[in-house]
Parts: sequence; C-alpha cells; structure tokens
Amino acid sequence: MVVAPLLTVAGFLDPPFQIRSPESVEITIEDPVEIVKGLIDVLVVHDRLWVLVIESKRNGIPLPSALPQILAYMMTNPHQDQPIFAMATNGDGFIFLKLSQDGTPQYDVSDSFLLWPRRNKFYDVLRILKPLGQLSLLIAH
Repeated sequence: MVVAPLLTVAGFLDPPFQIRSPESVEITIEDPVEIVKGLIDVLVVHDRLWVLVIESKRNGIPLPSALPQILAYMMTNPHQDQPIFAMATNGDGFIFLKLSQDGTPQYDVSDSFLLWPRRNKFYDVLRILKPLGQLSLLIAH
C-alpha cells in the first residue's frame, strides 16, 4: 500500500502528529456483474487533518463512494470556526477535501491524482499533503 510510505515521507509519524483510528466501516457496492466489498479506514493525523483509506481485495472502490463517510467524520470537528482538511485514497488515486463550517457548512474536493499510468503523481500528492499538515498545525494554535 502507498499510504504508510506517504505518511512517513510527509513526517506524519513524528510528533506533533499522532495517528489514531476510529473503527473501520464496511462498504459494499453492487452492480449487475459483481459485488465489491471493502473497508474504509479513517486515520486522524491531527485534529484538523484526516486520511481516509479505502481497502478492497478486488476491483478498486471509486473514491466518490467514500465522500459521505469522510465528510461525516469531518463534520464532527469540535473547532467549527476553522477549516478541516482530509485526503482520501483507494490506493490507485487520491483526492483532497476541505470543509469549512463557519456558518453554513461548505466543502470542496480537489481534482483526482491518479498513480496510473504515471507514478510521479505520488510526488504531487506529497507536495500537497505536507503543507496541509503544517497548515493544520498553524490553525490549531
């Protein structure tokens, strides 16, 4: 999986970051041909930075399938006057989310960063993720 090396290189395994994980959520997607089952794991890297990982054994589960789950977690942010950020991945692609709850909740989703066919998108993801980590620390203080 690409998440552990990404979090390591981004520095999220070192203080002041602290990874914790609420319970995993099962996901099932049915289509006329097959049923795809997987798990959604959410890692809290910092109170204002979340990482969502979609795991499935066979065909990948599309990232949009996990948006309701990550947004629900993000909505529980106790500091609603400040934005909260997240990254979601299914191992093949990445998206970033921002949720602002000052007044009416509003969220924004980035373009997708797909690792296939060009692996260099991993570095694009890292270039976004590292500053988000620093920003989440600044907002916290």
